[in-house]
Amino acid sequence: MTLLPDYSVLDLFGCKTLICHGDTLCTDDRAYQRFRKIVHRKRLQKLFLMLPLKWRTRLATKIRRVSKMEKQVKPADIMDVNAAFTARQVRAFGAERLIHGHTHREHIHHENGFTRIVLGDWHNDYASILRVDGDGAVFVPLEKY
Repeated sequence: MTLLPDYSVLDLFGCKTLICHGDTLCTDDRAYQRFRKIVHRKRLQKLFLMLPLKWRTRLATKIRRVSKMEKQVKPADIMDVNAAFTARQVRAFGAERLIHGHTHREHIHHENGFTRIVLGDWHNDYASILRVDGDGAVFVPLEKY
């Protein structure tokens, strides 16, 4: 397994495709961007990994719980990608297509001269995978595999 950088460009069936987690594209959510800056510090990550697994699991559970509560009061638009910043990133990497997650709003957008594909969330009642081939990209419900 290879840990990829925040942004990676792949050639998928002749289409230059930028892939990323998606959180860096949500620039309007300033509180999240501050949190991200902190948790991506290498020293903090090393210290965190030194904690017993039980403590790390509890801490992660608490952070997810707080995040879920915060999402309920944040305006929906700041929790989505910033369209202008996203378009600049796609152009900077010379990509024709962007695939990202983080917002979990499964959809294929055609905008600003490129295709933006948002991966969905996985729930007990629904999950999908993205199938990419020479004809394009399509979401396939997981139960079909």
